[in-house]
Amino acid sequence: LFGDASYDYVGHLKNNTNLVPCYKSPSSLDPLGTYTSDDFFGMLNDNDNINSSAAANLLDIGIGRIPAKNVTDAKNVVDKIIAYTQKESLGPWRNDLTFVADDEDANLHLNDAETMSATVSSVYPLGNEQKIYLDAYKQQSGSGGSSYPDVNAAINNKIFSGTLIWNYSGHGGPTRLAEEAILDPDMVKTWINPNKLPLFITATCDFAPYDNPFINSIGEDILLREKNGAIGLMTTTRVVFAFSNRIMNNNYFNLALQKKPNGKYRSLGEAVQAGKNYTYSTFSDVINNRKFTLLGDPSLTLGFPNLNVNTVSINDNVNGADTLKALNKYVVKGRVTDASGVLMADFNGTVYATIFDKSQVINIIIGGAGNNSVEDKDGPIIKAYLNDEKFVNGSITNANPILIVKLSDSSGINTVGTGIGHDIIATIDNNTNTFYNLNDFYEAEVDSYQKGTIRFQLPQLEEGVHTLTIKAWDVANNSTTYLLTFRVVKSGDLEITHVLNYPNPFTTHTQFWFEHNRPGENLQVNIRIMTITGKVVKSIHQTINTTGNRSTEIEWDGKDDFGDKTGRGVYFYSIEVTTPDGKKARKLEKLVLL
Repeated sequence: LFGDASYDYVGHLKNNTNLVPCYKSPSSLDPLGTYTSDDFFGMLNDNDNINSSAAANLLDIGIGRIPAKNVTDAKNVVDKIIAYTQKESLGPWRNDLTFVADDEDANLHLNDAETMSATVSSVYPLGNEQKIYLDAYKQQSGSGGSSYPDVNAAINNKIFSGTLIWNYSGHGGPTRLAEEAILDPDMVKTWINPNKLPLFITATCDFAPYDNPFINSIGEDILLREKNGAIGLMTTTRVVFAFSNRIMNNNYFNLALQKKPNGKYRSLGEAVQAGKNYTYSTFSDVINNRKFTLLGDPSLTLGFPNLNVNTVSINDNVNGADTLKALNKYVVKGRVTDASGVLMADFNGTVYATIFDKSQVINIIIGGAGNNSVEDKDGPIIKAYLNDEKFVNGSITNANPILIVKLSDSSGINTVGTGIGHDIIATIDNNTNTFYNLNDFYEAEVDSYQKGTIRFQLPQLEEGVHTLTIKAWDVANNSTTYLLTFRVVKSGDLEITHVLNYPNPFTTHTQFWFEHNRPGENLQVNIRIMTITGKVVKSIHQTINTTGNRSTEIEWDGKDDFGDKTGRGVYFYSIEVTTPDGKKARKLEKLVLL
């Protein structure tokens, strides 16, 4: 179903959103008994009755809805669906499943999340489970109520690094999750996760009441956002109950993560059909089940791995144990096979390795260090940038830039996190009470244990000059500290700085460089090159979209608007930059043509 819906069928409301009507329950005033459900469109038999609780009324097809209110919303979702199937979206994030659980209610929601986790471990052992349980974090109290800042940060970090599925159990509504607002609209606005779009599963109250034109819910927003947010949601449209939610949530996981008899995973639509039908057939709370809906493309299949990676030997020992000792070097050999175990001899790609400790430890045997460890007294080499590697220390940025850290060391980088004080840490403005652990964001370069990259989304920063201190350790326990200085310019304004052309003087070509505070936006750049008397000899018009804050892609070959070579001498040039919302900034500089 492609289009938003509304409870106002006849169009009494101004700015109504009834593009593709939805089914409404006969009971419309009872907050517990009312529902809107697209299940109606999936019941194709003549005798089906959506208002009946009989188990025979099952879905013949799975239904999904893209609640687009306009062409822009529609294009955003379609573009994300296309991007989801491209190679740029591949990566180890597709192995992760994240479980978030509310506090309160005598651990009810934590236990529900543990039930989901146990189901996933049973039916989908390939998944790497990440857990964000509120009771495991420190709660803070203030004039605005209680909050979990570390939970907010953990959620933002996980969205940025990527997760195949993001599951929440607990209290919620259309404008936030949990009483402590662990997820709210302002958080969603800061997300930058293109090519790492999760499926959201929310066992909570009315997270996405798409039929209410007066509510812009978080659920709808994360689906309709351009490039970022989510690829789809299995979510709710009305008030629901925790016990019934657990049944539906668990049944959905159980069927969505298991392959069909033909060896293929179910699409989102097939998964919602199977999950709902099983729940309808085995559980009596039909109304609660109706309130769950799929927002997204029902024909899309989640990015499950299609191939298997099997370890063949460690240091050429086929039958040896898989235990590794600190400071030793290991060569792990493996092979890539299809689901049937057939070798994929023509496979060409990148394998991401993850080292796990034992799942349960009763007696700990300290293995000690290897005998062949190399003496190393130098810390890692650190290079850091903001938004992209064109960044220069002291430059301007937007309010929430992406930190990029390049690390290298002959002994390897310490990202284990088990040594006290030996994590990779970023500290803003020397505030040691607020620091960011970057261990989980380190990604080694292909075929190298000695160097890698960190990409980390910084929080919203105040306008002005800031410092960022990065400290990293190698595996030989040597550390290095790196200091980065930058100036935040608020996003409401446009500012361009450090305008220059390079080379200058030049003979055959030069590039125009400048810095700005609008990365990721389509900026219209107009450059006018003039003689010292003010005559315009060349006009350049170009649209740019930079991932960082520096533009270097506009060039000039020294010819005028007619294609003739301009004379040698000194010229003035003006650069005017315009944002999509009409903000302008202009600078004047000079160049020399030889």
